[in-house]
Amino acid sequence: MMRALLFGIIFFCFLSATTAQTLDPCGTIPHRSEWLANFQKDGIDLSQRPVDFRIALNAHQVGNDQGSVFKYSLVLETLAALERDFDSTGMGFVVNLPFDTLRSTFYNSHDNVLDGADMMFANNKPDALNIYYVSNPAGNCGYNLPYAGIAMANQCSGFGEKTISHEVGHAFSLPHPFLGWEGGQTDDGSVPPDYNSPAPRTVTYDYTYFQSTLVRDTLIIDTALVELVARTNCYEAADGFCDTPADYIANRWTCSTGNQSGLSQTDPDGEVFKSDGTLIMNYSDDVCQSRFSDEQKAAMQAFAQSERSSWVRTTFDTNLVRGVSEVIVDADGFALSSNELTFTSVTNATHYYVEVSDRRSFSNLLVDTVVTSPVVPLPSSVFEQGEEYNFRVYAFNDHSFLAGSSPVMQFSVPAGITNTTSAAISTISISPNPVVSGSFVELPFRKDIDRLQWYDARGALVAERPSTNLTSTEVPAHFVSGVYNLMLLSKDGDRYVARVQVIR
Repeated sequence: MMRALLFGIIFFCFLSATTAQTLDPCGTIPHRSEWLANFQKDGIDLSQRPVDFRIALNAHQVGNDQGSVFKYSLVLETLAALERDFDSTGMGFVVNLPFDTLRSTFYNSHDNVLDGADMMFANNKPDALNIYYVSNPAGNCGYNLPYAGIAMANQCSGFGEKTISHEVGHAFSLPHPFLGWEGGQTDDGSVPPDYNSPAPRTVTYDYTYFQSTLVRDTLIIDTALVELVARTNCYEAADGFCDTPADYIANRWTCSTGNQSGLSQTDPDGEVFKSDGTLIMNYSDDVCQSRFSDEQKAAMQAFAQSERSSWVRTTFDTNLVRGVSEVIVDADGFALSSNELTFTSVTNATHYYVEVSDRRSFSNLLVDTVVTSPVVPLPSSVFEQGEEYNFRVYAFNDHSFLAGSSPVMQFSVPAGITNTTSAAISTISISPNPVVSGSFVELPFRKDIDRLQWYDARGALVAERPSTNLTSTEVPAHFVSGVYNLMLLSKDGDRYVARVQVIR
């Protein structure tokens, strides 16, 4: 474990997955690489217009061994944030669809970056930047491993968050503007910063796990020059960029007037200053951050083309999805005779993430799926005739995510309409209800029932067993808490369904 951890400075705060998490902004302490130092050595030429290209991405959603629900919209909103923040860099992104899913409680809440590295080594796809969405990435909102990929905390993901853009900045060579201060004035945290006194000329930092290749058993300490307000050493000090002002604050801070830090700092020459909160690579609040500097953009472009060329796509589709408000439900969109919900297509969209719920909050999803055409299969076992349901669509393609979700719409299942492809469904009641998983429910009648089927809230078949004139049946012990539909199927084609609230 790195010594800086012992002093509570911003790095890895190891938390139990069973407790509420207060995550550090970023776990990455990137060394200013030899490549970046050479790129900055003689100044950065900003006269060249940025080249337009795209970076290939793989998104991995990680859940627990059992019970986790993968929230597809969270990844879509995070990719939209990335598209927004990189709009002026010349770098776009193209994502392999659909997103990968991985069930591993161990990886979903991992205590250190070495476990995260193992997760990435085992599951990365080649020729792309791999991003993992987990519950707890070693106590941080996110971190980037130069040799493996990015880990993102679910709670720090979404459209309003900057963590994804910050970590992708790291992946393309950018250090923090306060490089060297992550452990205070010394790598082991033994000398905390004294902002009221002149800063030292140098600070030391530990970047053991963040060099270009993984070394597990050797402590690696480096020295960074402290940047002066006058910027006379700007290409040699800290992050090495001359258009990112001096900044020594290596913990989360809130912007004051003018998007500056409320905290004043003092440079080695005695100059007092405040940090610029607009830079995405610092630790200001997300609402303050809005930009990469011109030199940072140039560095990311050059690094991508020279050091990550296998990720670069120079031929790509430019069609954007922007018209999500045009999504409407077809007047004849829902009928039990077809078991489908149809809606109008969205220009340039190739995929639609669809949510259907019996609640306006969408806290209970009956349909949670991705389709490639504006037609959504609806499991008839889930929907009741005469009831109203809520519906929304997120339209996107593999490089355009900013359209967001459509307005919430409603539809009703027409009463009296039956499924023409099979016999009618009758609603029944069972007891007890709610019921604890692993216990038994009583069936309301003894009938010639051929099969029992359990469907989860999304309409997926999760358990099935043959029936021999049963009067009761066991709720599978592995069921997590939630709403399920128990379907009884008779030999002559009749179907009976009961909505069951299961408690774990």
